[in-house]
Amino acid sequence: YVRAFKSRVFDPKFILPTEQFLQAYRPFAEEAVIRTSFGDLHTLIAGKGDKIIIAMHGDGPGSNNECWLPAAVRFAERGIRMLCLSMPGYGKSTGDQYSFRQSGVVILGEVIQKLQLINKPIILGRSVGGRTAISFASQYPSAVSAVILQHPVVPSDGIVSGLRGQRVLLSWAKDDGLFDNALGHATAGHP
Repeated sequence: YVRAFKSRVFDPKFILPTEQFLQAYRPFAEEAVIRTSFGDLHTLIAGKGDKIIIAMHGDGPGSNNECWLPAAVRFAERGIRMLCLSMPGYGKSTGDQYSFRQSGVVILGEVIQKLQLINKPIILGRSVGGRTAISFASQYPSAVSAVILQHPVVPSDGIVSGLRGQRVLLSWAKDDGLFDNALGHATAGHP
């Protein structure tokens, strides 16, 4: 379900079924498959342009690339191409979900290599996708132009120190876990 908030207080009457909400955005994205050694990644692509955002979801139940469709449409309207990945075993992608947590950096590296991009991409990740973005940007700082993190899993302070010198946008609301718990979802170990 998609959550709507009024005055920072959760209001259940504003919840739309996820399928109904996403149906309005699907026509704006093309589908593609990116083959990796961990599985075939179902990819939604919105927009055209030289600036590219590669987005990774989290790893909770039902996680997949469709979570980025509303943002992808907004970026596309501004001339930015957004590639929304479903990581191995999620959504319509093949492979084992376990590989996302264990080998996300390698998977992202394979994706970037296969895309043969002219410009460095912006890497966007939520939850475990955020942890993957942090780790990738720390290990390969010259391969990315910026990192956007939405409520990333940060297992240690040391992992973040690798981002020194990178352009980073962090969205991390104190109450993210509160609203997830109100809907019965786990917080995936977020601090």
